[in-house]
Amino acid sequence: MNETTLTRKCSKCHDIKELSSENFYRKHSDKKGFSKVCKVCNKKKDAERYQKKKDKILTQKKRYYRRQKERQNEKGSLLEGGEK
Repeated sequence: MNETTLTRKCSKCHDIKELSSENFYRKHSDKKGFSKVCKVCNKKKDAERYQKKKDKILTQKKRYYRRQKERQNEKGSLLEGGEK
């Protein structure tokens, strides 16, 4: 019996690749269940986006971790105050 493999053309690089989770991310809203852009192109796009917005992303991360540390300190002081 002849096995057929499904393929998909990446809408970004136009390479034809086997339609599998090795080459495309899962996307349940798509008819075939996979993204139209291959993983390689997706990773390139994400890396470019990160480099473009690196300062903003790092600032947001620092602010998040600072706030989390403050919240943990507040929780710790509340627990210590309740034990006295």
